[in-house]
Amino acid sequence: MSDGFLVIDKPGGITSHDVVGKLRKVFGTRRVGHAGTLDPMATGVLVIGINNATRFLQYITEGKKRYIGTIRLGASTVTDDREGDILSRAPKEKISEITDAQIASGFSSDGWRNFSTTKFCFSDKNRWQASL
Repeated sequence: MSDGFLVIDKPGGITSHDVVGKLRKVFGTRRVGHAGTLDPMATGVLVIGINNATRFLQYITEGKKRYIGTIRLGASTVTDDREGDILSRAPKEKISEITDAQIASGFSSDGWRNFSTTKFCFSDKNRWQASL
């Protein structure tokens, strides 16, 4: 393959840049890029462009995306994800009082109404922060 796209099912535990680095060696070119960073813990589709295809990656990122995740209630971490050090925990009694309806009310029909992109001081990456 001299130019083109690859669709990679990225496993957890490696970065998007790790995938790019390996593909640079496989294809013998420095012109390898991806259409969006997945955190190391994240799994999912990583679209890769090779050589001249890299210039079209910007158009792939304009489309709609769907994210599936798990929310753990009752813990706050420094990174707002499961890998960060825990800052505080809510009492189990308070967590058990939360109903499914209360959780669902935090989401619109498309699932994103109460989500906002936030820049955190420890990272230059955009992260999703739930405002439930």
